Amino acid sequence: MEVEYLLELIEFAVNRILEDIKNNKYSAYKVANYIGTSQNTILNLMNKGISNARKSTIDGLLQFYEEQYGIISLPKKEDDSSKMTI
Repeated sequence: MEVEYLLELIEFAVNRILEDIKNNKYSAYKVANYIGTSQNTILNLMNKGISNARKSTIDGLLQFYEEQYGIISLPKKEDDSSKMTI
């Protein structure tokens, strides 16, 4: 249960960053520069998803998320009574 929740948090955070890049809130260059990777890596994530991303890239994206948005938490669901965050 906890592992599934952590995976869901990671996916949510990465998808939010990628969505903000698509909506021009951040540039792929800015995100790539922040996490120490190439712009091409970020563009590949946008096209292929995070399933083949390196751990260091995901770690960097999570750090970027916390810097830009604060603590990672999932949007509240109607059937969710827990308030887990990382």
